[in-house]
Amino acid sequence: MTRNPFLPDDFSQENYRFRHRLRVRYAEIDAQAVVYNSHYMVYYDIGITEYLRQFSFNQVEHAARTGHDFHLVSSRVDYRRPIRYDTEIDIAVASPHIGNSSITWSLALVAAAGTGLLSTGEIVWVYTDLSEETAVRVPDDLRALLSGPLLDT
Repeated sequence: MTRNPFLPDDFSQENYRFRHRLRVRYAEIDAQAVVYNSHYMVYYDIGITEYLRQFSFNQVEHAARTGHDFHLVSSRVDYRRPIRYDTEIDIAVASPHIGNSSITWSLALVAAAGTGLLSTGEIVWVYTDLSEETAVRVPDDLRALLSGPLLDT
């Protein structure tokens, strides 16, 4: 098998268990007709939201019911190649790493046409008691849910 020169040696598509496809819209590009940098985080948020939807997990309902929610504490985007207008991309989401009170998401944007890796990213959430504004342990039922099998890919 020929190595794809656009993928780093440590990138493995098998590590990303979920993908959500979208097409770059006009409102997301800049004057050079490439995706404006802030939209990468929006794409990653869409990927995580769709991943959670696979488990029928509704963040808004969960926060209202439990008084606990996730707060973003860290985000990183590595830009590898420009993403042009009207390109179909796959937002790839790896199984989250769940710590005591945190969830780390590994993400990638991949050209749907199979032409390579466009971006990688990482987002870290901390599970928080909303009334106390303190980090709390991610409950076992939520750990089991997010580590379980996908419902529909």
